[in-house]
Amino acid sequence: AHAAALERARQARALVAELDLELAALDNLDQVGNADYASAHGALEAASVGVGRVLDVILGLSLPKDDALPLLAALGPLLDAPVAVDMDQAEAALSVLQRGDHDVPVLLLDPLVERLKQGPGHHT
Repeated sequence: AHAAALERARQARALVAELDLELAALDNLDQVGNADYASAHGALEAASVGVGRVLDVILGLSLPKDDALPLLAALGPLLDAPVAVDMDQAEAALSVLQRGDHDVPVLLLDPLVERLKQGPGHHT
């Protein structure tokens, strides 16, 4: 019985170590989301074009969990897409992205927020 308990404890420690590695990977934008988005954000940061991300916009709305989860699921492929506050910033971002051959969309903040508040089931 003692040997079985020791083995279960060893397995539990191994699982915890594996989960710790996965959590550490989630902190790295290159491993979460799309590498194209990570590269695009790197280019935008290097050019001092301070855009946000769709994920940050959704989380910033402080929606109840039951409203936020369907949005996160529906927009999964776009969660790391750059979000510009206005047309000037969008044009600056697009210019940087085109120069670097980054093929990612740039979304505008106000229309995005308006659409998010309508919820994932609303089609325009």
